[in-house]
Amino acid sequence: TVELYDAAAGKHLRSLLGRGREWRMLAFSPDGKQLAAVGGGADAAVQRWDVATGTLLGTTASPFASATQSGTGVGWTGPDRAVAWGSDGITATAWEVPSGKPLTPVGGHPRAVTGI
Repeated sequence: TVELYDAAAGKHLRSLLGRGREWRMLAFSPDGKQLAAVGGGADAAVQRWDVATGTLLGTTASPFASATQSGTGVGWTGPDRAVAWGSDGITATAWEVPSGKPLTPVGGHPRAVTGI
């Protein structure tokens, strides 16, 4: 669960329910209307919510998913498009959200990716 608060008022706004796992990184879209979260552990999927309503907009699985892949981060490239990245050991990969299109070669990068 991701909990949203109004920081100025100290008021709880809503709970964003997702899949049961730890979140590695959260990122708001440039217009602040969506929130994306990439999961850690053995599930590098990205989930997106509508911030105003708390509605789950979708889940994008990594096209490189393996039993040991872990999501590392997510960053927005527009109001409805983001890029997520993850790693499997020292092999790093990136994919587009929400399409799931791979943005790196199948083998990934030979070193860890820490940001985009």
